[in-house]
This record gives sequence, C-alpha cells and structure tokens, in this order.
Amino acid sequence: MSDDIRKRVTEARVEEQAAELLRSVRRIRKGKGLTQTDVADAVDRHQKTVSRYENPSDLGTELRSVVRLAEGCGIRLYPIDLDDVLRGAA
Repeated sequence: MSDDIRKRVTEARVEEQAAELLRSVRRIRKGKGLTQTDVADAVDRHQKTVSRYENPSDLGTELRSVVRLAEGCGIRLYPIDLDDVLRGAA
C-alpha cells in the first residue's frame, strides 16, 4: 500500500472515530437532560457552536473543542486534564 493511500485510510478512520465521539457526546447530553444551551454555558461557547460540534458531518472541529463539549456534559475523556498536558504540566 502506498504512503498516500495509507494516509487517506488513516484519515478516514480518524474522521469516523471523531464522528462516533460526537454522536456519543450528543447521546449522553440528551440522556442527562441537558440542552445545547446548558452545555454551551458550561464551556463558555454559543449554542450554535455546540450544535455544530454535535453534527458529525462537520469534522473540522478541533479535538480540544470536542473534549470541552464532553466535559460540559460531565464526561471526562481523559484521566488527566487536557489543558495541563498542552501546557506541559502533566
């Protein structure tokens, strides 16, 4: 398999995993009875932004934003704080 094809396959897998994560966050948010506005307030974003994050067809969403959205629903995706990792504190 050429490097170009391998790269495309990897990107497709990452996109599918991101889409599944977004679907899961939406399902959990609804299961907790939270509105998009509730989550937006929790992560200091606009409701329209949360709506865009939850749309799996919009996979341009940054992973960090998806993590924040999950945290707004009370979901901890990582055993450590992502901001600490990005700052080099973890």
